[in-house]
Amino acid sequence: MGNTFRNCSSLQYVDLSNFNTSKVINMEGLFSGCSSLKMVELNKYKIDIKELTNLFTNCTSLKYVSLRVDKAKKVSSLFTGCTSLEYLDLSKVNGEAIDSFGNDDIIPSGLKNATIKYSSSIIGPKLREMIPKDCISIDIEANDEL
Repeated sequence: MGNTFRNCSSLQYVDLSNFNTSKVINMEGLFSGCSSLKMVELNKYKIDIKELTNLFTNCTSLKYVSLRVDKAKKVSSLFTGCTSLEYLDLSKVNGEAIDSFGNDDIIPSGLKNATIKYSSSIIGPKLREMIPKDCISIDIEANDEL
């Protein structure tokens, strides 16, 4: 499934919330370069994957993401270049089952105003440290329902 939608510059909305991703092993670069993409829902089925990297790289119009990750070896560079992000729902990301978080772009740099919904297991107290210094207004909502 890696690179499936890569550089689909006309793609604006994807709802994969009913797409069974339980057997997917590679999602690297899934939406990378989708410059018109505004909304992605990928939150219903379990994602148990080796690496989740570069998922939304350079999705410059992306405003809303709802993501579920149940288990992963490494999560990094998810939102590199996503400068329009306004709502990031990570409340279904089980951070305790992720072996390592990359330090780059879990919370994208250049983010100015956003709501980040998360489970306390995702990054716990490190979440605030990961918010880039140039952010103007970030509203963080804790939600511990997984």
